[in-house]
Amino acid sequence: MSRAERRTNAVRDQGAESGLFRAAMDKIRGSHSLGQSLRTAALAAGLMSDAQCYAELLAQFYLATAALEARLAATQPATAPMAAAVRAACGYSFTEGYEADLASLLGPEWRKAVAERLTTEPARRYVARLERAGDAELAAAAFILWGPLAIGGGAPP
Repeated sequence: MSRAERRTNAVRDQGAESGLFRAAMDKIRGSHSLGQSLRTAALAAGLMSDAQCYAELLAQFYLATAALEARLAATQPATAPMAAAVRAACGYSFTEGYEADLASLLGPEWRKAVAERLTTEPARRYVARLERAGDAELAAAAFILWGPLAIGGGAPP
């Protein structure tokens, strides 16, 4: 078992044996491994060391996370029980951190840069999808967008 697999399992095993978190981690195991491989390849290619490339990548995650967190803030347990439960259990909010990073990388006009030149068509489509997502899709998006930050240590205590 690789170091990454051991680390992923250690995080997975923090969830209850028959709980949602552990089940979600088991379900995304293959895509998570692929994501780790892609991230490693991006680092090797120098994408993460170039500030402009990094800002472009970060902008996509910012847009998706901001849309997700806005939708989660508006969820009600009666209409979206899974999404509301994930929001209540995790309590994460990463939008402000992305905003601070983008301001640092792009300067005070970062919002204009994101809106006018950094937002990709796939990011627009994903934001639109999140804006109309149902309960299960919102809960899944939380695991997808928050999971790497929580596992990587970026989640607030």
